Amino acid sequence: MTSKKRIVVMIGGAFEEAAASFANLLARALEDKYIVDAYAGGETFRHLARCHALVLAGYHSPKAGESYMPLTREEKQNFGAFVSYGWPILATPEGVASFPDWPRYGELVGYELLTPLWPPATSKSLCELEIYAESSAFLAELHGTRLVNAPAVGAAARSGMDADTLAVGRLANGDLLPLAVCSRGGPRPGAGYTMFLDIGPAWFHTLGPTATTRLWRRALLWLIGETENAELAC
Repeated sequence: MTSKKRIVVMIGGAFEEAAASFANLLARALEDKYIVDAYAGGETFRHLARCHALVLAGYHSPKAGESYMPLTREEKQNFGAFVSYGWPILATPEGVASFPDWPRYGELVGYELLTPLWPPATSKSLCELEIYAESSAFLAELHGTRLVNAPAVGAAARSGMDADTLAVGRLANGDLLPLAVCSRGGPRPGAGYTMFLDIGPAWFHTLGPTATTRLWRRALLWLIGETENAELAC
């Protein structure tokens, strides 16, 4: 019997309940192919052995007013090694904004938020999704979706990354905000694909949990290299 691949999800922090619920939904959506294990904060980086993809969904920052635990030296080393091995990372805005007291973390994840995540009221409200054709086939069902009060912060890949924008949200004033960005490379030799996906737990009330988790399943299948998603080029 072939053992299932393993996905590790970082949860906990300021949006603990939403991140935990999201991890549970992902586990059910992927149970036919993967084992999904969720851990809070820095504990996540102690469980990356035999991990085929890392999802950064929790928000861990002293700015949020929660009980904050900085990453230990071992956890930092484990994360750096994981990136160097070329394993894929899929991050929400909360994941990107975590651990601000260790700037190297943001460099390894590979993205910078375009709108502050905290306080939550600073997020921008979108009115429509626009999907960029061939490279984002797993998002195609959402093309042209009309949205009401959909939260978004957007992100850009850091300097030196080979990036491709897959989806943007159009704001009421006509400005575009990158919601899905895929990049390769980074500050560590051997770094593989990383994806920023703004369409996460906060979108449940807009798209619904079924559509949201289906989108994430497809994204993870592609990042891990499943043949059924081989046509999804980045």
